[in-house]
Amino acid sequence: MKRKILAAALALLLTSCGGGLFPPETSDPAGSSGESVVPETVLPGTEEPRVLPVSVDGQILIADTNGNEIFAGRGVYLLPDVFTNEPAYIVKRRYESMDRSEDDWVIDAKIFSTLYDLTGKELRPERECMYVTAFGDYLVSVENAYRGGMLERVSTGERLLDGVVYTSILGQKYVALSDADSEPMAWIDREGNFRDVGDFWSCYQSGNPDYYITHDRDYTLQGVVDQNLETVLPLAYQSLNVVGDYILTWDGTTSQALLLPECREVLALEGRRLNYFDGEVGIAGAGADDWGYQLVDARGEPLHEEAFDYFLPDYANAPCLAFATTDQYGNAVLLDRQGRVLLRQAGASVTPLLRDRYLLSWWEQDSGEGAAAGVSHCMVLDSKGGTVVPDGRYSWISQVWGMDGSSGYLQGASESSGYSVLDLLNADCSLRISGLREIYGISGDYISVQKGFSAGIMDLDGNWRYKTSIFHSISDE
Repeated sequence: MKRKILAAALALLLTSCGGGLFPPETSDPAGSSGESVVPETVLPGTEEPRVLPVSVDGQILIADTNGNEIFAGRGVYLLPDVFTNEPAYIVKRRYESMDRSEDDWVIDAKIFSTLYDLTGKELRPERECMYVTAFGDYLVSVENAYRGGMLERVSTGERLLDGVVYTSILGQKYVALSDADSEPMAWIDREGNFRDVGDFWSCYQSGNPDYYITHDRDYTLQGVVDQNLETVLPLAYQSLNVVGDYILTWDGTTSQALLLPECREVLALEGRRLNYFDGEVGIAGAGADDWGYQLVDARGEPLHEEAFDYFLPDYANAPCLAFATTDQYGNAVLLDRQGRVLLRQAGASVTPLLRDRYLLSWWEQDSGEGAAAGVSHCMVLDSKGGTVVPDGRYSWISQVWGMDGSSGYLQGASESSGYSVLDLLNADCSLRISGLREIYGISGDYISVQKGFSAGIMDLDGNWRYKTSIFHSISDE
């Protein structure tokens, strides 16, 4: 009888997510900047649904925003289209152990995968492979521990190219296909049109979504191409970056700032590497024989005498409104665009969060001999050094990521009665949804979360669009 009473009591407190405690459904973390009422009913679907994953008891559950549960199981994941970042297929993967170490660790295994569409309909029966890249009507699968693979057209089942093992994305138009030895095989676009391999090995997106940084096979030279993979700058530079409308080059002796699209030189610095430039303010090395970096004006002249260890410019939101850096003593420093110090704090770090939002964080060690624990502190500042979120409201704040990068939202964690709760914050740090237990990610206008004893999908107004219970009872054996 005692065991049954204890089991009932524990069932009200425990969840399956790491044994953590969940807040009541209506709880609001202490110190939140407002209230968010989350309706417990699931709104009916009235639109084309979006599909998101939800984590429940160590399994992944695939559901849509119309409240439908599509698929569930271990080893389940969504395979996105590499060009749109939208879910393309559901994949269920399982492993068969082939060899174990003396400590019983799996050191070799076979991988089997089954492919489904987004309604849960089986498209390909289970076979020994991994589905790795999807785009349009095309799919790449890898077999035999990356020793073989193929490109196929999903709608017809046609094998278009055998021996494909590695893929990389080239701009917003092509996928590069390579064999087991990483030798290039072909480029193919979303419509299935093949193109001869170009003169660069691969490329990645720069700070300007219209341009891409290319590099050779040995990763020793870099260049720039546009969205159509046409050459803007040849493979001739030790390093390159694109910040807004400027390409920043470094050939080992000279930095240039080139204005796009004509690549007209607007600034050249001998012996000083230019890491950021927006037409008015730049970040450059203090000099060939000098340590650190400085803010410079449009002519390359330093805006301050002090050199700093490193800068963390917010390339995605150039021109930066302020600059986060660290001095030679490890202190957090925030500078304005004129090079004036807005804030300097010992034992802390400062990093950009979103535009006009900067995170200042530090760790306060507990007093006492041998104490290893401490308290995490953070606050959010604006570009003038003013306080947006004060210390004490959250123990940490970070960006919430979507399938295609930053979602433009933040999450703030706080402690309440021994458990951690999360608030979803807008870009200006105002409260969006409070009292969440986990935030798994955002897709469009929807978010995959846990709240209290429920997990599922909410819209960004806090309405459940799909909800399932994660409550567990403990039965007597």
